[in-house]
This record gives sequence, C-alpha cells and structure tokens, in this order.
Amino acid sequence: MKFIKKIKLNKRGAALIILTALLVGMTIINYKLSDSLTAQTGEDDPMNAELVSSHTEQTAMSGTKAVDKAFFSAYRLEREQARSADIEILQDIAENTKATDENAANAQAEMIYLVKLNEMELSVENRIKAKGFADCIVFIHEDHANVLVDCDTLTAQDAIQIQDIVESECKVGLENIAVSATGGN
Repeated sequence: MKFIKKIKLNKRGAALIILTALLVGMTIINYKLSDSLTAQTGEDDPMNAELVSSHTEQTAMSGTKAVDKAFFSAYRLEREQARSADIEILQDIAENTKATDENAANAQAEMIYLVKLNEMELSVENRIKAKGFADCIVFIHEDHANVLVDCDTLTAQDAIQIQDIVESECKVGLENIAVSATGGN
C-alpha cells in the first residue's frame, strides 16, 4: 500500500516538474522572441561593444541592431505579461490541495523570486533613467545582467556609471554586466 502512495506522490512531483519546466521554457522563449524583435527593428549598425571591452566576449552584447522607441514599451509590456502568467501558474501550484508541502513551498519561493526580480529590474531602469538617459531595458539573470540604453553612443564614463548601478542593485560582478546603446533612432 505504501508503494502505491509513493507512486502517486511521484506522479504529482513529475507533474510539478513538467509545469516548472514549461514555465522556464516560456520565459526562455519570451526572451528569445524579444531578441528577434530587437534584431528585426533596426539597421545593421553594431552596438558600442568596445565600451564593455573589460568583459569577456561571452557576456558582452555585440552586433545588436538599432531599435525604435516603441521597443522599450513593448518589451516591458511583454515582460510584465509573461511574469504575470508565470506567477498565476505558480499560485495555482501553491494553492493546489493535492500539491505536497515541498512543492507548494517551492512555488511560493519562485513567486517571491519573480517579484524581487521585477522590482530589481524596475529599480535599476529608473535609476539609469534618473541619470539622464531617455530609456533603458535591464535583463537580469542569475549570474549576469545586460543593459540596453536608448542613446546614440555611450561614453566610457556612462558605461561605468550604469555598471555601478547594476552592481549595487543586483549584486552582479562588473565582469558579468554588459552595457550597450541602441545606436539611436
């Protein structure tokens, strides 16, 4: 009898793992689609990759095309919609009476992480805009961050100032922060 209960528990666990994998997959797809939107909206001018030359090639954003002003609003809306959908799924898992205590706790922890991530991105974006930049988008990942700033070019001083903001807010090392300009539009 204990074996049958264990199988049911494993099926629930497997279902939770599948739902979590789908959630992660949706987030990755959303990120990839936003990258393709960026690539489709501008000219072939490369970003100012030399401003982040202290970064390794793997972490620096290079070769991104210029974007139009609507990109920033569209991306924020898309990001908010995706996160809302993610949180809704996690709430369903957390509130499901059939979910184990561990699965419910994991879902709640993931919701808290997403809310903190959203707050961090908004805080960094607002601090960068407060420095006089027209707009920006911040992409925070577990161990690195990318910042796309709406301007023609960035001076080395601008890039350092932005990196300092990201480092202080996100606790990401300077070597893992890439800053790029849209190239103007």
